[in-house]
Amino acid sequence: MKGQRTFSLILLVVLMVALTACGGPSKEDQIAVVVALTQTAAAASPAQASATPGIQMGHIVGTVHGVAPPTPGLTIYAVEVSTQKWVSVDTPETQGAAPFTLDVKPGTYVVFSRGLGYPSQDGWSLGLVKVEGGQTVSGIEVRPPSQSDCGSMFGTPASPDGRYPATAGPSDTCKAKVMATQQAEAGQQSPVDQNVAAASAAPQRIEFAMGATSTVVHNHLPVGGLQSYVLGASAGQEMGIELNPSQSGYLSIWGADGTILLKEDERGASWRGIVPTSQDYYIDFNSISSGDYTLDVYISPLSQKNPAQKVFPRMQPFAPTYMQAITNTGMPSMLPPAFPVGNGLPAVVPYPIFSDTNSYAFSLDYGPDCQGAGACHFGAFTAAANSTGAIIGLNGFPFNPGAAQKISLNQGITGYFINSACGANCSDATVWWMYNGYQYSLGSKGSRDQVIALANAAIDNSKP
Repeated sequence: MKGQRTFSLILLVVLMVALTACGGPSKEDQIAVVVALTQTAAAASPAQASATPGIQMGHIVGTVHGVAPPTPGLTIYAVEVSTQKWVSVDTPETQGAAPFTLDVKPGTYVVFSRGLGYPSQDGWSLGLVKVEGGQTVSGIEVRPPSQSDCGSMFGTPASPDGRYPATAGPSDTCKAKVMATQQAEAGQQSPVDQNVAAASAAPQRIEFAMGATSTVVHNHLPVGGLQSYVLGASAGQEMGIELNPSQSGYLSIWGADGTILLKEDERGASWRGIVPTSQDYYIDFNSISSGDYTLDVYISPLSQKNPAQKVFPRMQPFAPTYMQAITNTGMPSMLPPAFPVGNGLPAVVPYPIFSDTNSYAFSLDYGPDCQGAGACHFGAFTAAANSTGAIIGLNGFPFNPGAAQKISLNQGITGYFINSACGANCSDATVWWMYNGYQYSLGSKGSRDQVIALANAAIDNSKP
C-alpha cells in the first residue's frame, strides 16, 4: 500500500512536468493535480483516520491558571477513574488563564496538572467529569487548591507518565475537624456532610468466623453511595482489604485514633500492611457505579510477629533532625551510611514527598533549599508494607516488571534493577527489594553499578 501511494505521487509529479513542457498547465489542470496530490497525501496519513472506529469521542474544555500570573506552560491530564487510561494536552505560558481542550473517550475523569486540579463541589477533593460520546463538557477550571486550617484542601495524583509525584492533601482527621467546626458555626450540615455522618453513625461491623482469618462482605450501592465498615485489629497484625470489582469505587481506611492507612484522594481499591496500633479500623466505600460489590478482608493470626521493625540504619546518613522525620513515619528503614557527592556539591538531605503508617517516599536533594526540585535532584528512596510476595508501585514511583532486571544483592536478598528512562525528563535508575514484609527502593541519577552499590550499602547498614 505504501509503495502504491508513492508510485501515484510520482505519476502526478511527472504529469505536472509534462504539462509544463507542453506550454504550461491550464488553471483547471493545476486544480486537478493539486486536488489529486492532496487526496493522495491524505490517504497516506494515518493521523487522518479515526483512532477508535465506532467510538464517538467527547471533549473536556476549560482553563488552567496558577496562584498569580504568569501561568507557566503546563501539561493537563484527564485520567478515567475506572480504567486509569489517560490523555493529556500541553498549554503555553500565559499572563492569565490558559485554555485547553482534551479529546476523550466516553467515561468519568479526574482532570489535573502538577499541584492543580478541577475540584469537587465542596473543594476537598478532585471533582469527577463525566463525558458521553459526542458531548462537550465545558467550564472545567483547573486551579490551585483553596487553603484551610489543614493547609491545601485537596491533593493531586502523580502524573500518569511518571513526570512528577503526587501532592498531598489534608488528612481525613483534620478535614473532619474543620468540617465539624463549620457545621457547628452554621448550625446545619451540607448534603455531603450528612452522607458522611450517616455512614459514620452506623458502620457495619465486620465479623470473622471462629478461627478464621478472612471473610467476604457482600453489598449493593447506587452511584455516589457511601457505606462505612469497622473491624478490630491488634498491633503487629497484617490486615488486607480488597474491593471487587476494583472499578466499582474506592476506599478510605483509618484508625479510631485518626491514623490514616489509605487516603480518600488516593482512590485506592485495596490496602495491605501491618497495623500499627490495637484498635478499631474504619473503612469507607465510595461507589462510582451502581451494582453489587464485595470486600475481601484478611487479618493475620495474633501470633504473627513483625521482625522488620528491628531494621534501621546503624550509621545514619543524615543529621538527627532529618532522621527524626524518617523515624516518625513508624516504618523500618534501610539506608546506606552515606550518600557520596562530588567535590563542591552540598550534602544530600531527604525531603518528604509523602508518608503514612503504610508507606513513605523521600526525595534526595543537594542541600535543604532544593525541596524536591528537579535541578538539584540526587535521587529518592521509598519503603512500604508489603507481604504479597510481589513488589508494587507507589504514587509517583511506578514499578514496571517488564523493565525490571533480576539481580542478587548482599546477604542473600533478591533485587530488581530498573534503568533510567528519558522522555521530557529522565527518571532515576532504581533498585527495588523486599525484606520481612516490607519493600524498599533506592534510586539516583548514577550508573547501574553505583545504584546497586548504594542498595547493597543500605542492606549491610540496616539489616539486623
